Amino acid sequence: MNCLQEHLSGTIGHSVPEGAGRLVMSALERELTAGRADGLSPRTLPVVDTWFEAALDLSAAEGFGKTATALRNVKDRLYWDSIYPIEDVGEDFDAYCAFAELVGPNAPVRAEGYSAGLTLIAPDFLYNWHTHPASEIYMILTPQSLWALNDGPFMAKSAGDVVYHASGAPHAMKTQGHVLLAPWIWTGDIATEPQMRSGSR
Repeated sequence: MNCLQEHLSGTIGHSVPEGAGRLVMSALERELTAGRADGLSPRTLPVVDTWFEAALDLSAAEGFGKTATALRNVKDRLYWDSIYPIEDVGEDFDAYCAFAELVGPNAPVRAEGYSAGLTLIAPDFLYNWHTHPASEIYMILTPQSLWALNDGPFMAKSAGDVVYHASGAPHAMKTQGHVLLAPWIWTGDIATEPQMRSGSR
């Protein structure tokens, strides 16, 4: 069991179908040691080039060394995307925020009904209020990020914390002095893309 699997396997049972959490983590672990199966060529973004290595170093320093090593070993095979249309988030969004899907119906590791991947956010950036029909669980690997849910205040989170977003719940994340790296799992309606809330650009 790798570090990511070990830390998440006991936290997702309340919102992931029975057995799905173990399957997601096993598939994610396989992807870290196998080639891509989805036909996509690896792709990077400016934020990945600038901050991914630093995020892995921070993750290792916070006790996630095995996960950091596994991700470093496959970093050149990941396909990163910014997801949102430029008109919704602005032209500089992909300089600060990127996502890499690893497990799902159209991902390197094929699975139905759930998906999993990585979110990377550069320091000093607000990933503003957004929603999606999928239920979402984040496992935070890096220190000192701020998270807000349902129009509430931003709350400080640390490496090792787990954050749950119910279907349709508006949420936002903010970084300050540190880059954020957080694996995620989606369940439910994973086909519908997230949307920025009106006025949140």
